[in-house]
Amino acid sequence: MCQGRDGSRMRVWLAHIGEAPIAPRPGNRPMRLGLLAGVLRRQGHEVTWISSRFDHGMKQQRSAEFAVEFEELGIELVLLNGPGYRRNVSLERMWDHWCVARSFRAIARELPRPDVVLASLPTAELALGLIDEAKRHGAPVLVDVRDWWPDIFYNVLPDWQRPLARVGLTPLEWMYDRACSRADGVLGITPDFMRWGLRRARRERGRNDAVFPIGYSRSQGTEDERRAATEYWREQGVDLESKVSRVVFVGSISNAHDVQTVARAAALLGERGTDCEFVFCGDGDMRGKVEEVAGQSERICFPGWVDRSMVFELLRASDVGVVPLADRPDFRVSVNNKTTEYLAAEMALLVSPANSLVGQLVNEYGCGLAYSWGDDQDLADRIEESIEDGSRLKTMKRNSGRLFEEMFDAERVYPKFANHLMEVAGRFSQNGSGNN
Repeated sequence: MCQGRDGSRMRVWLAHIGEAPIAPRPGNRPMRLGLLAGVLRRQGHEVTWISSRFDHGMKQQRSAEFAVEFEELGIELVLLNGPGYRRNVSLERMWDHWCVARSFRAIARELPRPDVVLASLPTAELALGLIDEAKRHGAPVLVDVRDWWPDIFYNVLPDWQRPLARVGLTPLEWMYDRACSRADGVLGITPDFMRWGLRRARRERGRNDAVFPIGYSRSQGTEDERRAATEYWREQGVDLESKVSRVVFVGSISNAHDVQTVARAAALLGERGTDCEFVFCGDGDMRGKVEEVAGQSERICFPGWVDRSMVFELLRASDVGVVPLADRPDFRVSVNNKTTEYLAAEMALLVSPANSLVGQLVNEYGCGLAYSWGDDQDLADRIEESIEDGSRLKTMKRNSGRLFEEMFDAERVYPKFANHLMEVAGRFSQNGSGNN
């Protein structure tokens, strides 16, 4: 294990304001930083986890008691104050990001000195504060590119508004360029995400730069948790113990996903009399429209947001996971959380667009099918093609498990991630430079 500058264990700062902090303990299903924090603690390192008091998913403020569970695990959770926001792509959210960064700068000198800092992008506002504080201590900073901000604004605006947006967003563009260029390393969830950061840094790849995909833990729930999940889904009209073919979408029901096409396909298969049911787990500003498109059917369920342990039990008892990505440049080269959950549960995947990174992986590993973007007829046909050939479905599901184990298993991803942080910190502790 790499040691700190005084020969002791290292102190790692992990920062991201969009990911829900979930403590890495049995019974929980933590995400990227939570899984990484768990590995670092098991290696004997100290962890300060910096997040926002505002819950990005639930759109509400977290209570003061939220940090207690982390303290019990030896993780210092720092919740930064911000006003919150109602829409993910909005000026309101940009103001929240600025307020959160200001909150960090106000308390930064009260925090324990770091040996290495991981600053997630977004946000550049917070990342720049972290970089300033790390430089003051002589500690290296690596930025972890998880979303392409502010590119998302250009992708969702009409063509005629984009030139104006580029002018208005010039300060934000500068901040992201500055964060990437001042960082000692650029990480990404895929190769294209790392390259995005390197382009902003205006340099070639160095030894501190790396790719660590979004890993997922396939840990099984307890018998009590499985029974609770079975009962919960039965109350929702979904029998996990039945043999019916089941198609699942998990994610935000918003413009980030083409969920309306999935809803139209569900309605179409109902008209055809195809023996399958659909479950749409999630919520968002498009939910009302999507429910209207899907129509009234006992074979279509909209439970809203569901606890991750309940979701995973649903996925394990289902056949097909739909990945209806919005046709955007960043989504085409990304692999999101829900895709890795489908793979962990060994589901066949139905993906669009076909030329996306997920579509390419599905084709390479034979773990699902692609369908034409926005084409409900084609999606309905691909669903029938998947579920009506039992032997082929089993093969696709088995191949999903193989893809997961080779690329996205948290037991492989996050020890490598933690070791990379320690290697960078070790180089700095020896000569004061990462020599990237």
